[in-house]
Amino acid sequence: MKKKIQFRIGSPVTLIILAVSAAILILDSFVLKGKATQTLFSCPAAKGNEIFRFTLPVNYFRMIFHPLGQSGFMIFFAQSLLALSLGRQIEETYGATILLLMLIFSALVSGVLNAAFGNCTIQGLSPLIFTMILISLNGAQNKGTIYFSSTILLLLYLVFQGYLSFISKESYVDPEAGKFTNTLYQFMPVLISFAGGAAGSLFGFLCGKGQARKNKESWKDRDTTEATL
Repeated sequence: MKKKIQFRIGSPVTLIILAVSAAILILDSFVLKGKATQTLFSCPAAKGNEIFRFTLPVNYFRMIFHPLGQSGFMIFFAQSLLALSLGRQIEETYGATILLLMLIFSALVSGVLNAAFGNCTIQGLSPLIFTMILISLNGAQNKGTIYFSSTILLLLYLVFQGYLSFISKESYVDPEAGKFTNTLYQFMPVLISFAGGAAGSLFGFLCGKGQARKNKESWKDRDTTEATL
């Protein structure tokens, strides 16, 4: 008896986030002229052109939802490829709820850090991508195993984000500070995104261990049943 081919969505959380981000990017690029990202989907910083005002309620919305704002189609396209390639495995391992919570937590942490220490507004999927890469470092199907491919992916993405920060013209420059301090300012966005990703992946690992263990056991049972049949 031939086994029927089943079509599955795979990672609805990742797809929904990317779809909303794409819709905002398209509207911003062709209709709103960047106003949505500028006013809603970017997080202000402690220094720079736009200061985080704790008295403005909208800033707390921006603190969480800044990953939905995008700086351009090419960067969004590259980050979408990474999210799609990592999201399905993570969601199957930890479940949709845990994945969503870890992504929200990573966005919140990066937003808080930027409001407290950042030097320019931040937006984009970087904290979420870092979360996915870091949580994939420890293979859920093989406990205690760190995959070399995931390590290389993390290093490459760090270099990619570092390059984007290096060429960015939005970084705050203090004319009275030294070269080291201004260099740190220039790479502050990638450091904040990485910190948010680390927090999100740690949250997912600690809160999702039970679910990952259950899924691992169900995979073994399913494989055993299929092998018996």
